[in-house]
Parts: sequence; structure tokens; C-alpha cells
Amino acid sequence: PTVSPSSTPTVSPSSTPTVSPSSLPTFSPTFAPTLIPTFSPSQIPTFVPSISTTLSSEPSASPTACIDEPNWVFGQSGDVKFDCSFITIISVGDPNVCSKLPSLVINGKTVHQACCVCGGSKFT
Repeated sequence: PTVSPSSTPTVSPSSTPTVSPSSLPTFSPTFAPTLIPTFSPSQIPTFVPSISTTLSSEPSASPTACIDEPNWVFGQSGDVKFDCSFITIISVGDPNVCSKLPSLVINGKTVHQACCVCGGSKFT
């Protein structure tokens, strides 16, 4: 390793890293991640999200989990209950199923109030 920067660049890369960082930025990206995080924001967005190991002191902007209304059942055929889970399965093949359902009121709630897939129920 060199102790101080040279006045001319090397023709080929060295086999050993320098002892201290260079005073100038590189003109092309590196292929390996750095072990030390940067302290200022990058001018170029990253394509992979970062994962924080510390908890935020701010609440999340939206609820993190939804729980369907447990006793909201609008019918049954044999062992099959027509409930929010059933509607969730149907929504895979028909994303508009919630808008096609009538406003049945079961236990005081419509499908749009009882089922997460239709925008209702309880958030935790």
C-alpha cells in the first residue's frame, strides 16, 4: 500500500487495498458492498430496501395486520362456511368480488365492514 496518493494513476489495479480512503470519489460503482454505512444520503436511489434493526419511535402510517370478523357467516353448505375466508379465496379469481356482493347485514356488519379483503374488519 502507498502512504500518500501518487500524482499519476496506476495502469492496473493493485492486489492489496490502500490503508486510507482516497480523497476523490470513484467514477464507477463497486461490485462488493461496503462494511461501513455511509453517513449522508445517496443521490441515486437503491434498488433493494434496507432493513433496520432498531424500532421506530413513530407509529406506522397504516395498520400492520387485519383480522376478519370471526362470526360473520352469510351461509353454509355442508362443511363449507360462506364467510370472509371464503370471500378471500374467491377474490383470487375475481378481484371485484367485494363490489358484486349485496350489502347483507350479518351480526350488524356488511361484507365491506367485516372482511379484510373488502376493506373492513379490525386492524391490529
